[in-house]
Amino acid sequence: MLASFEGGRRYYDSAYTEGGVRYPVTRIDTDVTSCRYECTYWETVGVSFTGEPRRKATGSQGLVVKVAGRGGEQLVKLPEDCVISFLDSLSASPKSPR
Repeated sequence: MLASFEGGRRYYDSAYTEGGVRYPVTRIDTDVTSCRYECTYWETVGVSFTGEPRRKATGSQGLVVKVAGRGGEQLVKLPEDCVISFLDSLSASPKSPR
């Protein structure tokens, strides 16, 4: 997930589904741009969803996730076609040996 916002870094460390289930996030990247008047911050995080969120996202309007951290929170909507496409790519990927 990629989120942009103004006013300071959010330091995202958790994600919540509409049902209130909490999932940890992995910070992938942060960046800051356009600091002439007020900076725009970008935070890229990964969320490992299992079970219910994956099922709810298919056959609905997508998946709404609240990402939160000590600097604030933001709602992110993942469209159904994006979620389905991603899940399809996972099932088509060759399994790595254990």
